[in-house]
Amino acid sequence: MDLIGQKWKLPILWYIADAENQTLRYRELERKVVGITATMLTKCLRELEQDKFITRKQYSTIPPTVEYTLANRGRTLIPALESVYKWADEQMKIIVSIKRGSKGSRIRNIHKKSQWCCLDEGGN
Repeated sequence: MDLIGQKWKLPILWYIADAENQTLRYRELERKVVGITATMLTKCLRELEQDKFITRKQYSTIPPTVEYTLANRGRTLIPALESVYKWADEQMKIIVSIKRGSKGSRIRNIHKKSQWCCLDEGGN
């Protein structure tokens, strides 16, 4: 988890994977990853490059152009990210239907340290 556990690394990898040819320029990433500072984006990109998740290509243009592409290691991570996304999407649909009071669902609210937990259909 040290390799990808940092807050911004997964969104960066996801946006690069979702891009045409799995390549994005620095400024495109800066626009897509909402809330990240330029310093943090640079730091994360360097770490992802060092850990072989992405490759960096710099062009000799004015202004300088830098592109980031998924490396083989990064490509192997994408199916796992897609599975987690699919699972989370399914769970959100269940939560929404429970909150709307769908029939057949049993909701138990458990108050524990100021957090409420909703349990789905079998009370699990």
